[in-house]
Amino acid sequence: MVHDIRCEERMFSADIQALCDYDDGFNEAWNSGSKYEMTIMLSDLFEICPRSYQRTLMYERLVKFLGMKNITLKVISMKTKNKKGN
Repeated sequence: MVHDIRCEERMFSADIQALCDYDDGFNEAWNSGSKYEMTIMLSDLFEICPRSYQRTLMYERLVKFLGMKNITLKVISMKTKNKKGN
């Protein structure tokens, strides 16, 4: 399902503001529209962008939305990290 970009921006506005407050590079890229890559642990993302019901599906949707804005957000989970390390 494809959602309107304005709808997505409203939906993720609190997450975007939290990421802007957390990372100066993200803030600059968001405000200027420039390209940016950020890697973050899923556990850190849960703390930075809290939700009452944490579902990775919504964070995946946030990652896709940010991709449309030229921002690459790489989310690493302990499960993924451990698989790559072995």
